[in-house]
Amino acid sequence: MRRLKKDCSGRKELLVMYAFDAACAGRCAFCVGSGRAAPRAPGVAEIVENLHRLKELGVTGVRFLNPNFNNTYKFADALCDGMIRHKLGLLWSDCANFRALDAALLAKMRRAGAVNLFFGAETGSARLLKHIRKDVTKQRMADCLRLSHEQGIWNHVFFISGLPSETEADVRETVGFLSGLPDTIDAYTSTAFWLAKDSPFFRESPGFGIRVHGDAGPPQEDKLTSLYRRPKGQFIGAFDEVGGLSWPRKQKQIARARESLYTAFNKLPGVTSENLHLLMLLYRRYGHSRKAAIRKIVRAIGKDGGRPYWELGLDPWE
Repeated sequence: MRRLKKDCSGRKELLVMYAFDAACAGRCAFCVGSGRAAPRAPGVAEIVENLHRLKELGVTGVRFLNPNFNNTYKFADALCDGMIRHKLGLLWSDCANFRALDAALLAKMRRAGAVNLFFGAETGSARLLKHIRKDVTKQRMADCLRLSHEQGIWNHVFFISGLPSETEADVRETVGFLSGLPDTIDAYTSTAFWLAKDSPFFRESPGFGIRVHGDAGPPQEDKLTSLYRRPKGQFIGAFDEVGGLSWPRKQKQIARARESLYTAFNKLPGVTSENLHLLMLLYRRYGHSRKAAIRKIVRAIGKDGGRPYWELGLDPWE
């Protein structure tokens, strides 16, 4: 740590947030944006120009706030080309999907400055992946995470606990999926499922075996309630699973599922929270080729300074 402090002395990272796309080509049943028309992203030239202006203002890193950087392969490929051609030198982070991704695009994303990608896996259950219309397989997810890791990119994977019709067997399969990828996933997060109005789960509830019966608050049995606080102005549906759990029992299942996932997370070498400023600084100092050293530092700090925000008493919806 003393050497790290010396190596990074005087280095400053100015990180800003920037969004250029509100679209998502995915069909995920839990998402309010699924299957709906979305605003069109600006052209590549406009985005690159905006990034160039940010760089002139002293920005060194960007946390993109897009549903996914690679909404379409063609657009992501062209944007990376533009960022590389103009030699922006910015490091960045964004969400990415498993559908429009391969080794060639990941290599180009790395060259364009990608250091951290957030992937929504949602579940490691093959049955549930089909049920929620994820349009990817477990093997596809595993392959993409491996390819991203080989490029030296930091992989943060999201899961949803308590999806409709989820069983204990599905949770065990997800834990098994995680356990099989200890070297390719760097950080983990699990959020509780909540039924959003206008999502396919809500709009097409009978087809998904869901019986909606009004608005509801957070699960009463949830031990991590700060992760389940209602987004301001949002509807959280109470529901029964047709032929499955009633809402009171479903609330308990959601809590148990997330507890099981975090128990699994704690047994794995990754972290459940990372500091993006720190990641940017480390990647600028050591580069993608030394990801192993970066992981060692982040994991060491994560034992205390990298605790999840719910343990720090922070409300993500405020």
